[in-house]
Amino acid sequence: MIQWILEEDQQLQIVGLAADGEEGVRKAQELKPDLILLDIGLPKLNGIEAAKQILASLSQCRILVVTHDSSAECVRESLGIGARGYVLKERLVPDLLRAVKSVLGGKRFTSSGLAMDCSPAVDDRQSLPECTDSRTTSLRRQTAVQLTGRHNLQVHSSEDILLQGATCFVGNAIRAGQAAIVIATAALRARLLPSLLATGIEIKAALREGKHIALDVKEVVSLFMPNGTLDVVRFMEFMGGLIRAAARASHCRRPRVAVFAEYTSRLWAAGETRGAMRVEQLWNQLAARQDVDILCAYDVTNFHGDEDCEHIRDLCQEHSFVLSR
Repeated sequence: MIQWILEEDQQLQIVGLAADGEEGVRKAQELKPDLILLDIGLPKLNGIEAAKQILASLSQCRILVVTHDSSAECVRESLGIGARGYVLKERLVPDLLRAVKSVLGGKRFTSSGLAMDCSPAVDDRQSLPECTDSRTTSLRRQTAVQLTGRHNLQVHSSEDILLQGATCFVGNAIRAGQAAIVIATAALRARLLPSLLATGIEIKAALREGKHIALDVKEVVSLFMPNGTLDVVRFMEFMGGLIRAAARASHCRRPRVAVFAEYTSRLWAAGETRGAMRVEQLWNQLAARQDVDILCAYDVTNFHGDEDCEHIRDLCQEHSFVLSR
């Protein structure tokens, strides 16, 4: 979603993407962009720490925070370390391009709905000192985007691409010492295990230790849709408890859980677009409360051109990033 919005402005050039905070710091130092978009809840290195490291070596770089977190504490801390803007993900469509242009123009920007008393200096009309770096003129059009894996959407055109996405997502989590939950069809789960083994992941050990939990999508859906209707309380209790159990098994100082799920795609394919959208919204609520990264996989055949256009836009708005292959 973020990438699509930025690509609408031909004056902006995306020069880099990163999946976690550590990669974001490396790419920032390599590419030296004018602007970097950061989420707070990044894996490996959170957005606050990543911003500190970036600004320590690239003091003229502008940081724009793009996140679900609307707490005064996070806004205050982000702006306090030098971020020049703060955009809520639920305000992406109306705010993102305005924020990018404001920050590149030397001003600050915060989404409406934030507690303005958290930082008395926050005002999208307030000018900041202009960058004196010689790169400003020549690279003003370049924007590096740091995207979080917090709630991403993968639209796939084949089972092989679906497998590649699941393998990368789950494998990265386990390599980082985190836990991973997979809610998928039997066919995908049967292929995923050898695919992870082939990349050197000790997946069998992760299964024994509870760091990797693999569940059948039909069984999971039956738990929170017992009568074909979504039971919000059951969903939140089941998924929240599952995430907490996986986090405990990781034994990390700051445990984070990756969840790969196919079931919203199945709801959508069955014509339950409202149910699928409601589940996506519930994922965002869980992501705001717990340290979790979510990848939802949808088959491209679920979408039917212009007749689905409005639903597709709404679906994209519920996600941090959309990858289509």
